[in-house]
Amino acid sequence: MKRTRFLAIFLAVIVALVVGAPVWASPYPAALPVSFHIVSGIEVFAGIQANGNTYGATFVSQGTGVDNHGNTYYGTLSASVDYVGNGPKYPSNDILGGLWTLTVNGKGIIKGYIGGGTQIIWDGMELHHGAVVLNFFIIGGTGAYIGIHGGGIFTGDDNHFPGIPFLGIRIPTVDGDLTLSY
Repeated sequence: MKRTRFLAIFLAVIVALVVGAPVWASPYPAALPVSFHIVSGIEVFAGIQANGNTYGATFVSQGTGVDNHGNTYYGTLSASVDYVGNGPKYPSNDILGGLWTLTVNGKGIIKGYIGGGTQIIWDGMELHHGAVVLNFFIIGGTGAYIGIHGGGIFTGDDNHFPGIPFLGIRIPTVDGDLTLSY
């Protein structure tokens, strides 16, 4: 009787492992955000200038994302960028690199680095608007995003004109779209 019960439990465990293996074997969840639209972002730290470069210019943005199944996600994108120049420089600032995280509410965090070789291209001598193109690389994550790798691209606008000019307050903003693949 004990041997039969042990054998039944043993077989049930084996069947559960074999049947469940395809689900457990995949390191990626079925639904991850593939696009993320930034609806509002501000510069929270202008960075540190050294040797003709700016290090750690940091932006925090909120937005919505859509996964490959059409589900909507809400989250926060934080990016810290290193670039050539001490502030906006016409005609462009070359990107040296940086770090980023995308916190997806209720799901986890996707994190990575920003590759060099891209630019912010400014609209003219007034340097109010810049077209931003950044290469994002995914190096992992937490929660639903453990073990993911891949990349993406951020395209958007860096605006140095908003704020309350008559008070002398100017807070650079950023908006745009992040598309990820993994």
